[in-house]
Amino acid sequence: EADTAVLAEQFTAVLRTRAVWPDEKWNATSAAAATAELEAILQRAEFQEAQPSFLEEAWNNFWERVNEVVTRFLPEGGGEGLLGLDTFGLVIAIIAGLVLLIVISLIVRSLVSDFVTEAEFAAERQTNGEPLTSARALEQAQQLSDAGDFRTAVRYLYLSCLLSLEERNLLRYDRSLTNREYLRSVAHRPELFALLRDVVDVFDRVWYGFMPIDEETYQQYAVRVQTLQRQRQSPRPE
Repeated sequence: EADTAVLAEQFTAVLRTRAVWPDEKWNATSAAAATAELEAILQRAEFQEAQPSFLEEAWNNFWERVNEVVTRFLPEGGGEGLLGLDTFGLVIAIIAGLVLLIVISLIVRSLVSDFVTEAEFAAERQTNGEPLTSARALEQAQQLSDAGDFRTAVRYLYLSCLLSLEERNLLRYDRSLTNREYLRSVAHRPELFALLRDVVDVFDRVWYGFMPIDEETYQQYAVRVQTLQRQRQSPRPE
């Protein structure tokens, strides 16, 4: 416990100091003047916080949103978002972020591959000034497979398949359509839809997924294409 005698002596010293304080110098007027001078000093440029540019502010807002989203998926007591994570939580957050990036990249690649495919095939529809037919595309696929280039041969087989279906009025070939839209256009014919889906899936895996393909796998793909090309023609509208 504090010694009451010591406390009393300290309070007495404070009162004595207050009694001799120069009130005429440190009155309300002088205090206001000192405050005004201090405010003027603080208004100088060297004491002003630099305002972020538009890009800096947008970048900061982006990371604030990311931090908010991450915080929602963290267990309670996980701290202040990314900054409050312990080592284990940070590792989990990084792994989750990588998985999300992989999923997004796969989705984007799938969408881009559909559009790129149609653009490439559209450019090839003219060969030596003449329209490319399913028969010519099939012949090109045979030449490529004989040379051992099975990956490009699959590409021409797929092109031959699309052109063959168009020639027999089973679907409409249009450079603006994606592979998935071709599938939707034949969804009312289950057998045709199933065959075309298999052909499209293999093509995507080989051409855009760089799936290894040997002669045996190529021949199996060629059989699928031939089966699809034997589908009967739809009656043309009057």
